[in-house]
Amino acid sequence: MVLLAPFIAPAIGATMNFIGASSAQSSANAASRAARRAQRKQILTDWNYKNDSIRDQNEYNKKSVKIARKNQDLNIQLSEQQAMDDWSYNMEIRDFDYNNQLRAYNQQGLESQMQLNFNESAFQLANQKQDNWLAEQQLNFDFADLEVDTNWANGFVDYQLSQKGLDIEQQTKRASNNFAMEKAQIETLKGEGKARAKGQAGRTAGKNIQAAIAEGGLAQAEIAESTFQAGRQYQNSSAINAQNLEKLSDELEITQRKIAAGRISAQNADKFARREFKMQKLSADMAARAKVMMKPELAPDLPVPPDLDLYKAEIQDAFEIRELPRPVVWDESSSGGSPNATLAGLSAASGGIANIAGGIASQLITN
Repeated sequence: MVLLAPFIAPAIGATMNFIGASSAQSSANAASRAARRAQRKQILTDWNYKNDSIRDQNEYNKKSVKIARKNQDLNIQLSEQQAMDDWSYNMEIRDFDYNNQLRAYNQQGLESQMQLNFNESAFQLANQKQDNWLAEQQLNFDFADLEVDTNWANGFVDYQLSQKGLDIEQQTKRASNNFAMEKAQIETLKGEGKARAKGQAGRTAGKNIQAAIAEGGLAQAEIAESTFQAGRQYQNSSAINAQNLEKLSDELEITQRKIAAGRISAQNADKFARREFKMQKLSADMAARAKVMMKPELAPDLPVPPDLDLYKAEIQDAFEIRELPRPVVWDESSSGGSPNATLAGLSAASGGIANIAGGIASQLITN
């Protein structure tokens, strides 16, 4: 027969006390079960509400991320479309400006060429007028030379005629005086003959002869003096005639020098005028060419807008909040008290049972 150890009785007593206390506690908690059920229901209701809120928040976060990504894609598409529109517009503006500049350049080139042609025509016309002016000047000089030659020829002919007239007059005068001299000599001889023919002698006859000789000598002296004076007049008239010819020659020589100087002056004036024509044409041509701007060049293509998808911001997935774990609640079918009291009772009972088991084990080992 196995005998129980003396410590078994206290252990059994403690166990019985626990059972009695539990029964009393169960009776005490019976009145508050309705309140505990309401509290449990409220805990579960709060737990479900909070988890529903968490699920709603997670769904909202996911939709927000999705909307943000969609909006970003739309903004990128809009920005790319705007960038491409701006690029196309600016390219069209570039081509439009280039075409306008090219048309202006071509128009300026056409107007410049027209101006150059006009300058050339004006230059040729000015040269033609200058040729006409120079020809008129040369013609005037030629007429002047011809007038000089004519005046010299006429003057020389006049000189020759005048000199010939003087020679004829001188010859006529000499011939007349010669005849008169011969006549006077004859008359002297006749007077001397008459005086001798009277038959006078002596001093009277000599005086008559001397008178006749003296009368004849006087007449001859008058003729000789007239011949001498006619010679002097001839010499004087010839000198005057030669002087007039020399004066005419000097005047015509001065005129010829004036004509030669006029020819040189006209040639120099022609050179200066033609040089001025060239300078004016050169200045007009430079002004016409200066109106033409530089030939426009087409600007390089504008850079193509980049693919903005390569540079879009990274939007991370929505943060998902974990649901709350189900709360630990007591079973409504339990008749015990609160979870803390039940656990304390269970702990005490388990401790008493452990003590009983340990005592039994020691008793068996001893025996």
